[in-house]
Amino acid sequence: KVKDMTSAQARELYDAITEVITTVSDANELFAENIKQEAEEAANAAIMQIGKGKGRTAKIIDSIKKFGWSNFKPIYVFRAIGSDILTRLYENIRAGEDTWIRNFNKAEEFIHEQKKKYGFKEWDFKKTYEFTGRNGNKCNLTLEQVMSLYAYSLREQAQEHLNVGGFIFKNGIKEEKKKGITVKYVIEDKTTYNLGLEEMTEIANMLTDEQREYVKAMLKYLSSDMAELGNDVSMKLYGVRLFREKVYFPIKTSNYFLHFNAEDNGKAEIQLKNNGMTKETTPNANNPIVLDDFSNVWASHVNTMCCYNAFVLPLEDFKKVYGAYNVNEGNSNSVRGTIETKYGSAAVNYIETLIRDINGGNIAGGMNELSGKMLSRMKKGAVFASASVTIQQPSAIARAMAYINPKYFINAQSLNFAKHNREWAELKKYAPVAAIKEFGFFDT
Repeated sequence: KVKDMTSAQARELYDAITEVITTVSDANELFAENIKQEAEEAANAAIMQIGKGKGRTAKIIDSIKKFGWSNFKPIYVFRAIGSDILTRLYENIRAGEDTWIRNFNKAEEFIHEQKKKYGFKEWDFKKTYEFTGRNGNKCNLTLEQVMSLYAYSLREQAQEHLNVGGFIFKNGIKEEKKKGITVKYVIEDKTTYNLGLEEMTEIANMLTDEQREYVKAMLKYLSSDMAELGNDVSMKLYGVRLFREKVYFPIKTSNYFLHFNAEDNGKAEIQLKNNGMTKETTPNANNPIVLDDFSNVWASHVNTMCCYNAFVLPLEDFKKVYGAYNVNEGNSNSVRGTIETKYGSAAVNYIETLIRDINGGNIAGGMNELSGKMLSRMKKGAVFASASVTIQQPSAIARAMAYINPKYFINAQSLNFAKHNREWAELKKYAPVAAIKEFGFFDT
């Protein structure tokens, strides 16, 4: 049977076998370089550490009992539990945020370069383009939507979706004022618009040469730089390169055109490791694509891939150790059980909620906020350039002077911006949290 396979089928079989072998053989291995034990050995060490506790733990635990676990930052919770192993595993997850922002900043620099190169600012984004689908349905498209359709026309897997199922519009928001009160409506339009070769050509011709080249450059970045971030992880996880498409643009299809499953309650756990982008495409899939703005789709995928690269491996390590247990006659124990025995269910709930949130992508703000900041904000030369910060400065500096010698403060008007830019760039190089601060996220 193998002799009769196409090269693509043979590759798929090889990858499947490699994935199984790697997953099984590495089941007890940790990816972290700062923990030399295997997962089972690390879990046993964690159980011993939690059981013994630390000399200063009692005082911290009294505070936790008084104020509740939810009032503490994660690092203090892990230190309070008393396991160096678990603390180190959490710190590895936290270090993933540094990796994420470095990758994200590179993508941000890339998109600014492309916008400048192709004259993005000069394009008319308010203009709409009249379009008639192959099925005769008419609609108006924005420039961002036209760019998305053009991007899909370049991805082989998307062409069948567009040709057979077509596309539907993403739900929109409409605002109306009634008696001085602004009312918002969700616009739900499930009309389909099919695209054959003639319609795809028409879509491409709606764009200028610069706009088409811009889309191609942006897709190349997803298919190369972002794919490599994913492959760095998948090679360690499974021994295979999961991200190999030459032209990639994320496809989101409509659930309204799938068979209804009454048993699916929509509560399946979200995990970065099993994100939709990691799965093989379904041959001959043709349900309609949900059409969103090109910039939104691009930025959301960049963020997801940066999260995948930064957090999947440290999360896997944590889950291997935290979920470990052994069952022996008269001496059965587990990491989770030991934590609950010593500190109660609140500690276990805190840890599991934290890991679930990170694994679902709740990192430094929501996806929409993140994509929006990446696409719309222009870098400030210095913190002082922000009007909102300047307004708050006098009181903040006055309070700070109670603790810090005033000679360390500088008047905004006399600031050397060239020097400040150099120092700020250096700060971000060695302290990635400064880059997160620059995005305005609250958790710094």
